[in-house]
This record gives sequence, C-alpha cells and structure tokens, in this order.
Amino acid sequence: MKKYVILFAACLLFHLFELKAQQVWTQKLDHLGSPRFDFAGFSLNGKGYIGGGSYAGVFNSISEWQEFNPLTNTWSIITAMPYPFTRLTAFEIGGFGFVANGVNDAFYNYDTFRYNQAGSNWATLSSLSYPRLYASSAANGVKGYIIGGYDFMASPMNDAWEYNPVPDLWTQIDTLPAGAARYNSTAFAVSGNIFVFGGTNDVSYLNDLWKYDTISHHWLQKTSMPAAGRQLCTSFVLNDEAYLVGGNSFSGPNLYEVWKYNAAADSWVQLANFPGIHAPFGGTAFTINGKGYIVSGNGTSECWEFDAGTTVVTGINDKSGEIKINPNPVTDRSVVLLPHDPSTILSVEFYNCFGQKIKSVKTTGTNLMIEKNDYVQGVYYLRVLGTNSQARMLKFIVQ
Repeated sequence: MKKYVILFAACLLFHLFELKAQQVWTQKLDHLGSPRFDFAGFSLNGKGYIGGGSYAGVFNSISEWQEFNPLTNTWSIITAMPYPFTRLTAFEIGGFGFVANGVNDAFYNYDTFRYNQAGSNWATLSSLSYPRLYASSAANGVKGYIIGGYDFMASPMNDAWEYNPVPDLWTQIDTLPAGAARYNSTAFAVSGNIFVFGGTNDVSYLNDLWKYDTISHHWLQKTSMPAAGRQLCTSFVLNDEAYLVGGNSFSGPNLYEVWKYNAAADSWVQLANFPGIHAPFGGTAFTINGKGYIVSGNGTSECWEFDAGTTVVTGINDKSGEIKINPNPVTDRSVVLLPHDPSTILSVEFYNCFGQKIKSVKTTGTNLMIEKNDYVQGVYYLRVLGTNSQARMLKFIVQ
C-alpha cells in the first residue's frame, strides 16, 4: 500500500510542477582580427581553436590560427599553419588537432596537418586522394571522418573517408546514396557513430540526417529535422545529444533556430532561438568542459557559449504563486507582484535577451518596482527562486 501512495504522490507532483532546464547563451569576446569566412576549428584540453578561412573578397586565404581560453575569456594567436587554406575541415583525436581539405589562391590541399598543443607546432602528414571544398567532418575520439564536399568539377560529392592517426592513413568507407550527395552540411559524433545533416545538393537545401554506423560500416537514414532544409549550420554535442544552430534556408533568410537531436530516441526538439543580433551561419563549433561554443562565420567575429543548464522546478499550476508585471510592456514604471509568504526570502534575478544576468536582489516583500530608466529598450527575463528551490520565470519588455 505504501508503494502506491508514493506513486500517487509522485504523479501529483508531476502535474503541479514542470521540470525545465535553464538553457543560457552567453556572448564571449570576439576572436582577434577581422571577421572571416569558411574557417574550421576544434577543441583540445579545455581550449578552442579556429583557423584558416578567408577575409571578405577573393584571394584572401588565411594561415593564421587562434586559441580561445574559456576560463579567462581570451583569444591569442598561435603558430600559423604551413599554408593558408579556406573552406577546410578540422577535427580532434587523442589530444591533437587535424586539418584537411581546402583551397588557396594557388592550389587545392591534399595534405593532412596535425597541430600539437604542447609544442604549438604543425606536422604535415599523409595526403587525401581526392581533395575537396565545403566538406563536413567529425571524429569519435578514435578516428576522424570527412563526408561529401564540392569537387574539381563543381559538383556535390557523396563519398566519405576515415582517418586513422596511428598508421596515418585515409581509407574510403561506405558512400552515401548518390541522391544524398551534398556540401555545406554539418557532421557530429554521438556514441561512437558519425552523423551528417543538411547542406545543399545544388538543387535544394536539405533537412535529412544520415548515420554512419562504425560497427556495421554502413550509412542509415534517420529521422529528418521537422523544419526547412538548411546549409552552413553548426553543431556541437553535449551529454550525447547534438545541438544544431543557425544556417540559412533556400529562400535566403539566415536562421536563428536551435534544434536538439537525441540519437538514442532518433527524435528532434526545437529550443528557444539563438538570441544574438546576427543569425549564425558558417563558422565552426566545438565542446569544452560540458558547454557548447560557436564562432560565427557570417561576416562577424562573434563567439557564443551555450550552457544546457541544470533542471529546476517551475510551478505551472500554482496560480496563487503566479508572478505578474503590471503593466507589461514597461513604458515608465511597472510593479512586479510576488505572491508568497513574507517570512521567506526570495532571490530575484534579471537577465537580458542574451541570457546574461544583469541584476540580482533578495527580498521578503510582495512587490518590486521596475523603472524604465534603469534599462535600455528590449526584452528581459525575470527569474524568482524561493528558499524551497521552486523557480519561476517571466518575460517582460521595456519600451
């Protein structure tokens, strides 16, 4: 009997409260120098790296690489790659960064370059038989993979290659179906398997998803993203779930959308839009210490950090504890109503549209004032946390 009482109580609590993860985007410092396009990146031992690409215009390939330290939020220049290349690919295996593919003003890149963080130096390794542009790449910690791209004949490609760093060897693997040829796609690894999403085949932009099973050595089509096809989106993986950010659509507009793909369930969930002023497309993404980072390549130098957050309990049916702001939008002065027991202490946090905390106060009162003069025009969020760890959030607008 006791077991059923516990189950009933659990079900009741589920209906009273909703579990939500506080997912926060935080803008970090821009990378150094001018904005660049078509560059690549990877992460090594708690730091991120970007390099190559090109500046605006033609004949501007870049050999420079930079290192990002998330602990100090700083960028620094590291040893340049032996040659400048744009439209290249990169991945990490065993604490080393690997770069392949690309082109410069004079020739295509056949070689593989390895970056050693300890010595800040590059080594030139084996060649890939068929160089390409705009390919996608990923690594599963043991081997690296190159998928598709754009060939000498200006056609989308459907071949795939596996790189084994121990014998320094590239091997062609199972190709995608002919109809699945693509470039400007994004690739990621989950549970040892490789996934490639989206891109373009020169006819349309794609929303399909393919998985390369590293046990069966074959490609399997998975559930397509339930949204418009896109190219040049970026992706990173947190807790065996992939996050796909931005890109642009066939009709032209750049996308602010953020999607999460769960490989175990083969399912998609759309999250809140990317909060930046510029929609991210191109560039690169990587994971450092449980957080995702994107460095946008859309003619900006922006770097953003994504924190999937921790789960908090949000009261959804507790109308007696509902927060209200009156009036909302804030045009001069508004009152925040905080229905609660005055004997308890509330922590009230204010966030801007980028998910950055801008103010925090503690109160036992039942109302707070919002003065328009204390804010610039825009969208803000109010988060209230009580001593019982019950959190509530509310959006407000300052006009």
